[in-house]
Amino acid sequence: NWYKFTWILFKRALPPIVCVLIVYFYPVGGKEKEKKGGEVSDVDSLVDALEREWKAPEIVGGPSRPVLAYVTPWNSLGYDLAKSHRNAFTHVSPVWFQLRGSSASSPSPSPSSYAVTGKHDVDFGWMEEVRFGKGGDGGEGGRRRVKIVPRVILDQLSQADVMRLVVNNPEGEGEAVGILLASLCEEFGLDGVVLELWSLLPVRNLEVLREGLRKLIRSVGSILKKTGSVSTPLELILVVPPDLKSFGTEDLKALAGAVSMVSVNTYDFSSPSHPGPLAPLPWVESTLAPLAAVAAQTSGAPTPLLGLNFYGLRAAGGRGEHVLGRQFIDQVRSFRDAASVQWLEREGEHVVAFRELRGAEQGEPGEETRLFYPSARSVAVRSRLASRLGVGLCIWELGQGTEGLLASISEAA
Repeated sequence: NWYKFTWILFKRALPPIVCVLIVYFYPVGGKEKEKKGGEVSDVDSLVDALEREWKAPEIVGGPSRPVLAYVTPWNSLGYDLAKSHRNAFTHVSPVWFQLRGSSASSPSPSPSSYAVTGKHDVDFGWMEEVRFGKGGDGGEGGRRRVKIVPRVILDQLSQADVMRLVVNNPEGEGEAVGILLASLCEEFGLDGVVLELWSLLPVRNLEVLREGLRKLIRSVGSILKKTGSVSTPLELILVVPPDLKSFGTEDLKALAGAVSMVSVNTYDFSSPSHPGPLAPLPWVESTLAPLAAVAAQTSGAPTPLLGLNFYGLRAAGGRGEHVLGRQFIDQVRSFRDAASVQWLEREGEHVVAFRELRGAEQGEPGEETRLFYPSARSVAVRSRLASRLGVGLCIWELGQGTEGLLASISEAA
């Protein structure tokens, strides 16, 4: 009887025990399963989220907030993503032009004192497809228009050029630059420009530069608005540093009515010489929140854009180097068996860590390598932050990222 009782007990208890063991060691969904909120528990699911294929849905009227995407000639993938995912953006900024001092400098403000280079990069067919989609109808069928606003960066200006531009007669020089940029927009059928000027000068330590820049930018913006039509004036978007002492709330107020948006570079908190998280969430929020509050209370104030990096940082031995999306995925897959994934709660970023072997013979682990790269979750967190603050987004830059990151922006909006 004792043996019979033991056997019956064993038969009834075995199935539940086996089920518990199976669930424990092989959770539902395995490695591919993601936790609530986009959290990933392993390397495979982190990479899968980046590599997922995604098609931006057709949104009547476009995204609910400004989304500016930069593309560069040296990362051609960005050109393709700008076309195939045009529905995710309101503005696309190809990095084409440079503003330089001209050899024909005039003693008085004149457009001939400056020259724009980089015109050879302009691609009319690409612009048309980004604006209206493949086989676009020129907007006649009501298809939403994506605005093309190329970046124009201050380049190779001498100290004398800068003094003339910003200090000596900023209003007059601003008018001259504005006429030159308006002519550029008319020549190539552009919707405006993104001007990178403020972020290149040491405004934080020289108040004379700050006031001169305000006058200069207001003059440029005024000329561009007069050149465009009443319904669609040419836009001036300004690149600014993520530092409230270099570009703060009073600067934002001063540019009301002249600048439509400010592209805030809220990334590069860390660098190759001091590697670490690229855009810690508290730093991003503390930079954007004051600007967002003033923009909401000031009529005509520029809309701040929260900068998203689509590149990462590889750190080893106290040094680092930038990595692009494909490089990150390839490196992580190469060390997938030795790699671990950690979500940095405070910074709002993922980090992947692994150790390379020092040699096949010794088999000893080398120094730790850490890879910081935006994940689907980190991008979604920043997208939701932008929505909460009432600001837009700007992406540097499309060719460095993946479709999975674009999906996170739209789905978290």
